[in-house]
Amino acid sequence: MINKRIKRGSHVGIILSFVIFVVFLVYLFGILQPAYKSNASKETMSGYVKNNLIDYLSANLTIITISAVSGQPSDDTVEFDESAITNFDASNMYFVVKNTGGSEVDSIRKIKKILIKRENGQNVFDIYYSTENLTITKIYNLPTNAKILTSEIKLITYRNEIFESKVNNALKSYNSDYTSFKRSIGISNINFGFSFKNAAGVVNGTTQNTQGDVYAQETPVPYFDKGGNLKTGFFTVKIW
Repeated sequence: MINKRIKRGSHVGIILSFVIFVVFLVYLFGILQPAYKSNASKETMSGYVKNNLIDYLSANLTIITISAVSGQPSDDTVEFDESAITNFDASNMYFVVKNTGGSEVDSIRKIKKILIKRENGQNVFDIYYSTENLTITKIYNLPTNAKILTSEIKLITYRNEIFESKVNNALKSYNSDYTSFKRSIGISNINFGFSFKNAAGVVNGTTQNTQGDVYAQETPVPYFDKGGNLKTGFFTVKIW
């Protein structure tokens, strides 16, 4: 009889412990649920802001691959006639020329023609065009008696990419007129800020004062610098 009473008591203790545990879980869930919902909501808003920013900071990039039609290894200049590009006005665009290894090649524009320095008998080049800032660092000093080879288009590639120059301009616009900038990217009811760290580790960010709880999310993004080089940077979007 004693043993049976002990067993009944032990069952009651187990049931009571289980009830207490369940009550504790319900209490804990009640405390954590608002915070969880808040973070989930801010995560959703952060993703929305990030996507709008990426759309706003992206611009068209056209890459035209050309090849010299003929020539001897000693011939020094390849010419590309921009008027050969159908339905494409390159006159108001920046450009930079690269070899097949991705390195910049000496070039210069003269009356809708791109003149490219030819070294080691190279025949194939990529010309990057964009309305965003692409800066030539190797300007071709065309020889007086240059031996010029004509060229033909082999491939045209159209891309939509983030440009570092556009990111920097966006940061200036945000910091000068926060309200107008929000409207320009299609966001009016969310308070946010953002920063951008380029491949060299340089960070530029917005200066708007944050208020209350701040949710921050960092995302790696590919971008083009002013030399037309594809690199990886990091966006950090802050929501409050």
